Amino acid sequence: MKERRRKKVAQKRVKEDKTRRLLQPERRSTRDRDLIPAALIFLLFGMLASLIEHLFSYYRYNTVQPLVKVFSYAAVLAVSSDILAHIFSVFTPEDIRKKPKLFLFGVAVLSILITARLLMFFDVSIHLTPIVIFAAILVLGFSPNFAASGIFIGVALVSAPFAFLYEPESITIAASAQVFKQTFVFAFLPLLLAGTVAVLLGRRLDKRTSLFRMGLVAGFVHALTLILLQILYERNESSALIITWDFWRLPFSAFANGVFCALVLSALLPYIERIFGIATPMRLKELADSNMPIMRRFLLEAPGTYHHSQIVGSLAEAAATAIGADALLCRVGGYFHDIGKINKPEYFTENEQMKGEKHARLSPAMSALIIVSHVKDGVEVARDLHLPKPIIDIIEQHHGTSLIEYFYREAVADAKREGNTKRIQPDSFRYPGPKPKTKESAIIMLVDAIEAATRSLQDPSSSRIAELVHELTMKKLLDGQLDESPLSLNDVRLIEQSVTAVLQGMFHTRIVYPRQENVFNG
Repeated sequence: MKERRRKKVAQKRVKEDKTRRLLQPERRSTRDRDLIPAALIFLLFGMLASLIEHLFSYYRYNTVQPLVKVFSYAAVLAVSSDILAHIFSVFTPEDIRKKPKLFLFGVAVLSILITARLLMFFDVSIHLTPIVIFAAILVLGFSPNFAASGIFIGVALVSAPFAFLYEPESITIAASAQVFKQTFVFAFLPLLLAGTVAVLLGRRLDKRTSLFRMGLVAGFVHALTLILLQILYERNESSALIITWDFWRLPFSAFANGVFCALVLSALLPYIERIFGIATPMRLKELADSNMPIMRRFLLEAPGTYHHSQIVGSLAEAAATAIGADALLCRVGGYFHDIGKINKPEYFTENEQMKGEKHARLSPAMSALIIVSHVKDGVEVARDLHLPKPIIDIIEQHHGTSLIEYFYREAVADAKREGNTKRIQPDSFRYPGPKPKTKESAIIMLVDAIEAATRSLQDPSSSRIAELVHELTMKKLLDGQLDESPLSLNDVRLIEQSVTAVLQGMFHTRIVYPRQENVFNG
């Protein structure tokens, strides 16, 4: 008896140690292999920025830079690119892994740099640079930390033209002071404040009309900063200057620029969402509408899967809120994660009129192939609908490489009955993957398995639900399905708690009311 208890304790410790090993690497930053392409992308766009600056210097000031300076600047860019990649890998590892997003960042930086240089080339105020559009793209496409860093980089490139640094006359103290006043005080500071305000407001962009509010407030801050700086640096001038058009021209232009940028962004954002696969809150809210044609078709053709997806979306939203993930993305991802079943709804248990009727005439291997195909079908449907890339990733990853246990056991049982001594390979009954690579995909995987399993509970008591949730979560962990996701051990615990609480509320008991006739008959 003691020996058996000792073995159970040892097995429990082995499971706990394996769980810790599975989750421990997720505390690390992005892998080195992810940093190499990121650094190369930063270097590529950095070299293009250098080319823009040299062209601007040549056409604006008619100067040609020596090759030594060009190669020296390229070397500085190479080192800076590597440092940027490492910094972003620590604070925003998810953004570093997404190469299309890094290209979007590079395109946005180059676009705002080219716009600023064109404005300077035609002697137009640099304060007409579309900083609000740049900030909105960063905050909608990346994490807040990445967006804040990107604003600083973009504004620094725009407001500190390297053409000034290439001029020998700029080395003098008087010229350096003038350059500092023009670039830092009157260019860098107002643009940085306006961009930062746009990033802060952009974190709560949940409606298309919110874009106008962001442009309005950012433009006001930009204009107010310019007014204060002009009063501060022109205090020795006559006070009558304040009522002249020369004084108000820059602030008015900055304010109008913020409003104009918001209007332009409203028109461009749908195209940016589609080209770069960005899941903006506005787009996700549109996809959450149950009156969409695809959702109405989903309800009519696969009603069981539709209701399962709705519950998965609600559970995933609660779990994401508990760990600080994207709750809206999880809810919409839950709605669409099984959209591929719409092609063959009758082959899935929740849609069958008679349980197992379709699969009774098929071999376990063929049944497994049909079950697996709903992932590929779902990805194709999502691409036809032009869904955002994060939603497509959730559809593709929500089963990982999990084993289709029911049909695997059926295949093993059939082999035993037929006397087949050849071992059935479990890999033939696994989903092709990939495994979840984001918190949202991992949440959908766990919640999907848990919701499906709770439907089979004969007695859904609170203790039984909690036990089932923990059992299925540990099963996914020990199977290695969460190896590539950034979930920590604490995240998994919080997900368990939130999902258990919601399920216990769904399966709550009610008092038994007496029959109406018994009440009247006493």
